Amino acid sequence: MSCFESLDDWENVVDIQTYLKSTCTKNQQRGTVGLSKCCQDILGFPLDKSQQISDWEARPLTEAQLVYAASDAYCLLDLVRELNPPEMRSMYM
Repeated sequence: MSCFESLDDWENVVDIQTYLKSTCTKNQQRGTVGLSKCCQDILGFPLDKSQQISDWEARPLTEAQLVYAASDAYCLLDLVRELNPPEMRSMYM
């Protein structure tokens, strides 16, 4: 049983990469949009990707890995607020 069987039932979900590609001409030309580049273009700062290829199987995770993972997730909130996609407006306005 797939954990995504009920994906069609989700509400207020925005694929930031798809949204950026559909709204920004320079992103459409590139084909893919990385999260760090999105942050640079939209928020004015890139994400620190120094932990991206660290050993994620080792436990416990290092403080740097925890900060990296949290930053990767948290920046999406800032991107959604800044981009203000129609699908999300009712959630925070």
